[in-house]
Amino acid sequence: MCESYILKCQCGEKKGEIFFGKMLLNESSVEQLFCPICSEGHYDMKQHRVLDNGWVLELNMDVIKSHSSTFGMDGDSITADWIFDNGYVTWVGITPNDTEIRNRERDKIQQLAKTDLLAYVKAMKAWGVEREKQFSKQGWRKMRV
Repeated sequence: MCESYILKCQCGEKKGEIFFGKMLLNESSVEQLFCPICSEGHYDMKQHRVLDNGWVLELNMDVIKSHSSTFGMDGDSITADWIFDNGYVTWVGITPNDTEIRNRERDKIQQLAKTDLLAYVKAMKAWGVEREKQFSKQGWRKMRV
């Protein structure tokens, strides 16, 4: 079973939900999270850090490189970007807080299911399409082709 892990930003105010896909890595592979406000000055060390729409996720590359044979790669060629983009350590959803926002938005729409099923289905479809457009427009990493 794949796990997720909630990590607070360095400011302690914002948080991100991290997904560990393919059951290979866990929270020991994550060092720090910086929200867009706290991330200024943390764009260096790109081998260790993933930059996504102002957020910075810093990974423990020593832990990750210890799994390099599992990835079928030499440890020196593994980067934080590769780990993130291939789903080994990434956001749950499209953004760091996607689960929380998605659930809140979906709960509002689900109230329609009790009174008007057709309106509910239409609203869910429109909501999903609009979310994808919004994420693409905002430049989230997972939405890049």
